[in-house]
Amino acid sequence: MFPIALLVIAFAAMTGCSVLQTRSIGSPFGRSIRAEQHIATFIVTQEPYIPSLHRNPGNDRFRIGLLLHPVDGGAPRRLIPIASQLRHSDFRNSARLLGSDGQSVWFIAQDIGAYDLDRNRLISLEHLRRANPQLDDLWQNARYSFGRRLQAVSHDYKREFEIDPHTLRAIPVSGTRRTSSLASIREALGGPHSQQYYKPAPVPDTGGLTASRSKPGLDSTIVLTRLDAAGKALWTADTGIADLDQILSDVQRSVFIGRKQRIPNKVQEPVLVIADQSTGRLVTHSLWQH
Repeated sequence: MFPIALLVIAFAAMTGCSVLQTRSIGSPFGRSIRAEQHIATFIVTQEPYIPSLHRNPGNDRFRIGLLLHPVDGGAPRRLIPIASQLRHSDFRNSARLLGSDGQSVWFIAQDIGAYDLDRNRLISLEHLRRANPQLDDLWQNARYSFGRRLQAVSHDYKREFEIDPHTLRAIPVSGTRRTSSLASIREALGGPHSQQYYKPAPVPDTGGLTASRSKPGLDSTIVLTRLDAAGKALWTADTGIADLDQILSDVQRSVFIGRKQRIPNKVQEPVLVIADQSTGRLVTHSLWQH
């Protein structure tokens, strides 16, 4: 039987048979961002492969997709393909979401790119080059940042541009570049063994939302409470998140991204929880993509 099994595997490898291919679950990669009425998340999935006795992990290939979750808690939009057949080294230290200018979600996969939310189309490096033929030397080695728009700085720091989202034209700018950061409350909440779980930490930019741990121990979760002006609790809700990775706060709906409670011998499930601050309603989406 053993030689027959080898023949079957060899035949599948030669013919590209999908029956024996191993398929992977897509997982979130890097930090998510707000993009108008959506939360944008990179999803990385290993390309299907046929198992072999001498499989070389260096031959593994991956694809990156852009997942858009409506902030109102509705069903996720489709996973938008960004790049495929990538080696792990092609993206592990560079791929990231940069920001949204109100029209497009800008990112770096292998190269700079964007997804136009209004027109439902991908914007590639070639689109930028065609819109700015005089700046062909800029893009490959530019340093990218994000304020209200995408900003590109030349490698020698002598030229700085801001990208118009409608025309893709690079507009020269000067002065100090704007930077932004998201305050995290993980330190205030402490780890799963922390005894400070009973001290709620305010969630920035929400106007009265606090977070605390449900109890000490590894099986604790993040609990949200909305307070009125007098400090009275209007509602309390358990997110089900054990390890908090990111908060995208807002006065209407805040988003909490992290991992659910640990289950022995299983990987913690990554989830996105949208909290409606007026009602306390929570909507939870798994960030695993089958």
